[in-house]
Amino acid sequence: MKLSMKQNCKTAWIVPRCATQAVNAAAEPAGNGDRALNVRECEGGLVAVGVPAAVGAIPAGHRLLAVDADRMLTLSGLDICFGGTVVATLPAAPVGVHEVGGLWVVTTRQGLVWLRRTAQGYDSIDPATALPGITLSALEQTSLQTAMGACAFAAPYTAWHSPLATADVAALTRMMRTAWTTLQHEADAA
Repeated sequence: MKLSMKQNCKTAWIVPRCATQAVNAAAEPAGNGDRALNVRECEGGLVAVGVPAAVGAIPAGHRLLAVDADRMLTLSGLDICFGGTVVATLPAAPVGVHEVGGLWVVTTRQGLVWLRRTAQGYDSIDPATALPGITLSALEQTSLQTAMGACAFAAPYTAWHSPLATADVAALTRMMRTAWTTLQHEADAA
């Protein structure tokens, strides 16, 4: 972006810069983790303007993985930790970490690990357990169906209320996933 001031015949260049999330390959010593609040280009390098904000202490033997506002995610071996608690275990060494729409995605050569921030910390999300999306396209008209058995709830419901009990949600999810997989196999065979 170029900003021109005609009265003084001066031209100022405004150069936006951004930080890229990356894994620090070297183990960090125990101590405070800092996050720069305002970084400017100066003489071929980046200089922090302002006071870095302390976001916490890196436990001994851990490496800093990511800074999420006022929180730090650290790495101990293949374990992703928050506040000394393991929130996920990586299948291989991390290659990168990115924030995607409120989720943290840690990439490895053997797959992705998804983390969702909660009030208490982070939850690991397994995309394989999510029900698949539905895609519509123009194909030959076909109708597939499968029968689902009755679901026996953990305890009887005298009146409808939401949400269902955790055990009932898990049972219904398993039944839906099984039905969906059956329909996928039938569609692939057709």
